Amino acid sequence: MIPVCSPSISKIMLGRVPPEIPSVPKTEPRSIPTLDPEIDPAVPPEIVTEPPSPFDPYPSPKPDAPKPPLTPPGPDTPLPKPPDTLPHPPPEVVPPHPPGPDIVPPPKTPGPTIILYRVNK
Repeated sequence: MIPVCSPSISKIMLGRVPPEIPSVPKTEPRSIPTLDPEIDPAVPPEIVTEPPSPFDPYPSPKPDAPKPPLTPPGPDTPLPKPPDTLPHPPPEVVPPHPPGPDIVPPPKTPGPTIILYRVNK
């Protein structure tokens, strides 16, 4: 019988022989687990807190303006001082007049006049 793949033929087919892999000694795990804790009791534990969220569902209100007093003004609470200068009144504005003659109502409307009297009983 002729071997299908002899070492000389494989060298020709592959061009070179792969290097041998050195044997690495295997480390075996311990058969008995250790009962000692993995943390050092002399070191205090680290306290982990959650970082602040960029969206606060309950934001604290920020004052925009001073708040008025809760009690009504009295002898102990003075009234607010009025401004020294009064605001300027708006200028007298005459509404625009439509072009054409002025329409003046007649001095007395034509027709009968109805006079109502109230009688007290």
